Amino acid sequence: MLVCSNCGRLLVGVGDYCPYCGFPRPKLTQQLEDTGAIPRVRPSKRTPGLKKVGKRTLAIVVSLVGIVGLVVGGLYLFRPSSAVGDPDVARGTVPDQLSPLTAAWSKARSEIFTGLGAISSVRFYEPGRYDSAYASTIVAAASDATGRSQLVSLNAVDGSVRWRVSAATPFSCADRPISGGLACLYDSQLRLVVLADGAVGRTLPVHVTSKQVAVVGDVVLALSGQNTSKTESRVNLQAFAIDGDLLWSDEVTAAGTSYSLSTSGGVVAVTGVVRADDGTPIVHTVADGATLALPAGTVTLLPNERIAVTADDATTICTTAGACDVRVDGRPVLPTVFDSGLEDYPLLFSASGGDVNELRVYTSSGVQTWSRAVSDPTVVGFCAGKLVLRDKAAVTVVSPSDGAQAWSQTAIPESTAMWCDTARVMTFTADAGLSAFEIENGRQAWTVDFGASGRPSLVATTGGFLAVGDTWVRYG
Repeated sequence: MLVCSNCGRLLVGVGDYCPYCGFPRPKLTQQLEDTGAIPRVRPSKRTPGLKKVGKRTLAIVVSLVGIVGLVVGGLYLFRPSSAVGDPDVARGTVPDQLSPLTAAWSKARSEIFTGLGAISSVRFYEPGRYDSAYASTIVAAASDATGRSQLVSLNAVDGSVRWRVSAATPFSCADRPISGGLACLYDSQLRLVVLADGAVGRTLPVHVTSKQVAVVGDVVLALSGQNTSKTESRVNLQAFAIDGDLLWSDEVTAAGTSYSLSTSGGVVAVTGVVRADDGTPIVHTVADGATLALPAGTVTLLPNERIAVTADDATTICTTAGACDVRVDGRPVLPTVFDSGLEDYPLLFSASGGDVNELRVYTSSGVQTWSRAVSDPTVVGFCAGKLVLRDKAAVTVVSPSDGAQAWSQTAIPESTAMWCDTARVMTFTADAGLSAFEIENGRQAWTVDFGASGRPSLVATTGGFLAVGDTWVRYG
């Protein structure tokens, strides 16, 4: 095997010179070198087929590679976050937008409710929703299996306990504060618990069987009652001034044994039962206790100071003044959230026709504006001027005025608890964690996986979360 001593390539065939570089073949080269006809040349060590690269060229190439690397790295570093608007955000990622949801503090139940046994129920109150002076206040009422209870005030910023009140029976308080305190039923009395320090203020002379309390303006309402048979009950509705004076009361024999207190605008209703003598609903004006003359049927208090009275799958819409001029087919559907700047909330009704349910939307004056076929609708609420619907595993956002669909998300677990804030639809399940979808376009803004901690034990419209000022509080 002969190799050219100049270019290092394999020499094949015959001839006196290398066919590639023209250098004399080795035998001839040796002869010419020995005679001094040509200078003696040693074989090249370069890789066959490659030309020698100068130092200057090499420096230029290295510089260009470095510049390209810096450009690519900069583009990657300052790229738009894939967590925003990307429906395939990896579960458990916490983008920058999620900084308000990073854990600021954590407390065990035993740290909050000291002295209680296994907690059987918890209810949260958020007075800051009604009075900005209590923007960072959470009030939690908990009971154990023996009935012992505590009302505890927490600072939402750092989790510190401000005060606690203990009782032998569960607490039932009004959501809305009054005169700087919470009106709470416990130990067979209605007392005002001062929000600043937990001091127990005046006691109102309510009926000993009172079960529920509400506040409308400067009036405290208390509902009491007891079942007198399997089909009837005796209910008593009382209205008090904050100084303890009884403003008015109404005691009624009612058809039905499950009842609750509902307020809207300037009226109060006992829902779930009707008057046993004529089947009319139990509805009063808060100010003076006047009984509204309404048609027979079950009552639902609607927004925009409207009252729905339903009988035989048809509903009569009345005003709080007692005018009942509009009749529609279907049963009223109440949203759980009214987070919107709408001046006039539409009225929602569900009508069943065979295998198809229909959501029908009316103006407050009773004019139908649009309808939508649904299989099992749950109205989450009004969010940033839009209407959020839940239909099995789909979440759909539509225009309240004409029903035009803005977006729909289907890849959400069916058991999801949902609610809204001012810009996002929030969903939560024990398996999928907490996710936020932009209200305008349905893009997933972020998601957080809380791990296998199970479903929160709090049962509320917020699904286990409280938005207290700028702080999100999860209980579970």
